[in-house]
Amino acid sequence: MLKTEHQLRQILRSRYLICYTLYILNQKNCRVYPTLFCKIFINLNSKKAGDSMENNKQFNVAEFINNEKLSRFQILVIVLCGLIALLDGFDTQSIAFVAPVITQSWGLVTADFGIVFGIGLFGLMVGSLIFGPVADHIGRKKTILICLFIVGVFSILTVTADTITGLIIFRFLTGIGLGGSIPNILALTAEYTPKRMLNTSVTIMFCGFPLGAVIGGLTMSRIIPNMGWEIVFYVGGILPLLFIPIIFIYLPESIRFMVMKGASNDKIIKILKKINPLLDVNSTQQFSIAENRVEKQYIKHLFTDGLAKTTLLLWVVYFANLLIFYSLINWLPTILKSVGVPIEKAIISTAIFNLGGIVGGIIIGRLIDKRDNNKILAFTYILAALVIASIGLFLDSSVSVILFMVFLSGFFVMGSTLGVQAFMTGMYATSIRSTGVGWAIGVGRIGAIIGPLAAGLMMSLDVSLSNFFIIWAIPAVIAAIAMVFLRGRQSC
Repeated sequence: MLKTEHQLRQILRSRYLICYTLYILNQKNCRVYPTLFCKIFINLNSKKAGDSMENNKQFNVAEFINNEKLSRFQILVIVLCGLIALLDGFDTQSIAFVAPVITQSWGLVTADFGIVFGIGLFGLMVGSLIFGPVADHIGRKKTILICLFIVGVFSILTVTADTITGLIIFRFLTGIGLGGSIPNILALTAEYTPKRMLNTSVTIMFCGFPLGAVIGGLTMSRIIPNMGWEIVFYVGGILPLLFIPIIFIYLPESIRFMVMKGASNDKIIKILKKINPLLDVNSTQQFSIAENRVEKQYIKHLFTDGLAKTTLLLWVVYFANLLIFYSLINWLPTILKSVGVPIEKAIISTAIFNLGGIVGGIIIGRLIDKRDNNKILAFTYILAALVIASIGLFLDSSVSVILFMVFLSGFFVMGSTLGVQAFMTGMYATSIRSTGVGWAIGVGRIGAIIGPLAAGLMMSLDVSLSNFFIIWAIPAVIAAIAMVFLRGRQSC
């Protein structure tokens, strides 16, 4: 490939001399040397043609992202997805903030709210199963905008509910929007992140989800007594609606999705130059992502081309993970209060659990990027099992020791949750990534529904607390075994 003006002049001079020499030799009827010089001339022209072909070869967008430094533009994508996760975390936990107030105001018993909690999680499951595949058809950005609108509208409409039935309907519909956005912010973050820091970026981004729950709990506990329970759903609805124009303007569509769907070169180049303004590329370039493209995105493709084992193992891991996670986060305050922990400390335990998860997610995500990812997660699940089983042994200790064990359980349980979410974004090609992630999360939500119910049944049967925590360590061991059989990333 010609790189300087000097080289170009040299080649032009050489070709001029060759042509002049051919002319002289022809005049002298020389038979050998003209043939030799012709071959040289042909080779030089062949090189020029080769250079032209090289200039027109396919531009691998995935390779470009992997080789570039993380730009401000990519950081903006991660931050915006993190803010969406924060809003989702707030809205997902919002019903827990208002449950005691509504129970007292409507004259209900605590047990009546069990179905309200469960229906919200069911909505999250349905949303993940529906909007994961939808995003692989219409794009990540459009799907996120639709889901934000659903969350905003039905969260605001929740304040109109004056019966438990109305509350159930609106929480289910809100849950669909919440569940639909999660696989897409995961996929979008993964598709704009270099492979070497994929897990770190995705886990940091999704730390917004537990952070939203923590911020919501700390702020709403002070606001609700003065402004009523309705303020929670006004905030949870208005913020997503206000966020829609920001997302529309500043959040890009996945560039890998655009290449896969054959978007115009001008749109692709515009995004590429936001990642690297000095990039030398033109509109005649052919763009690719070097992946096998699935023409029609069906659920069956999660089980073809050798993906069946991967898909099933991911479902096992995520089901077991959310089974433990939601059991602990729902029942820890009640259990701690029953062993004499002051009520205010028992309530704070949920925030400590989430804080441990944020710290654990960042550390585990970084470790996964540096080492063999499936083995790291298998190891953290084993540690999670040991910590969970040990909680029952420390319930007679001081409050500070108990809360430290809660922090450790959050570190390994929620930290592993964040880690496996990042891990599974890289297990599927761009054409089925949202479908794969969405269905893994959807199946996991079944565990999220079953877990708290099973824990409640165990409590009603008077299972000792030491045995209670030992039993809940078993799913972590199952997740560890499943992770051992999962192999490294296939794409991203």
